[in-house]
Amino acid sequence: MFDSTLTRVGTLCLVLLLGTSFLSEAFAQNNPRGNRGRPAYGQDGQQEQAQMQQPVNQPFISGVYVGIGLNTYQGDLDSNPNDNIIKHLGAAQLDVTVGVDKRFGEFEEFGLGAHLSYDRISGQNIRNLEFTNNLLSLEFTGSYELPYIKQGLLRVFAGGGPMFVISPTYSGFPEDDPTPEAEFEELGTRVVGSIVAGVLISNKVRVGARISTTDFLDGHTGISGGGPVDLLGFITVGYRFNLMNY
Repeated sequence: MFDSTLTRVGTLCLVLLLGTSFLSEAFAQNNPRGNRGRPAYGQDGQQEQAQMQQPVNQPFISGVYVGIGLNTYQGDLDSNPNDNIIKHLGAAQLDVTVGVDKRFGEFEEFGLGAHLSYDRISGQNIRNLEFTNNLLSLEFTGSYELPYIKQGLLRVFAGGGPMFVISPTYSGFPEDDPTPEAEFEELGTRVVGSIVAGVLISNKVRVGARISTTDFLDGHTGISGGGPVDLLGFITVGYRFNLMNY
């Protein structure tokens, strides 16, 4: 059941890793991070160290992220059974994300966050089964900034939370399913679970995948009746307001 899902996630991760690996190598050559945050020798270094030791009143929230981008739905009605990445991008729809985070550690390498994302998805297969959905996902994540490269370049995150499926519509679904091995269900507004993982690039570009814990985002469980769960790939471009500077 999960083989196809793992293939989809693996394909998305492969494209992501190829891009981020290229960026990491390029920045690592020109921006070594080995001693970032460490005071230099001499008087200036002593003054900087003294300032770091002084207590500072810091806000509970470290930053606020606002972004807009695209999502790619992958499921039973995505009209792309071979999971061609180009076709998925061609059918991409709106993704809007807002979130907050708290960062800690010597170099703020660790983080906890909460994001609220809106996605609109739709699909149609060769049997003219159609659906549209509005998804509102609340995600709680942990993050870690990758070391030994430019500070703030790459931060991986993972987590999960509830996904609200709002006012779905369906077209062409049979009232009485004639094929026992297939399964249709026109479900209304409801809440399901989701798992999310991805990477934040330069505190601006957020790329990842959101996996539903159910196969009923599109109202269909697959031709074989044992298909994988539905998932969304997403990429948002935005800005993180660093509240630690105020």
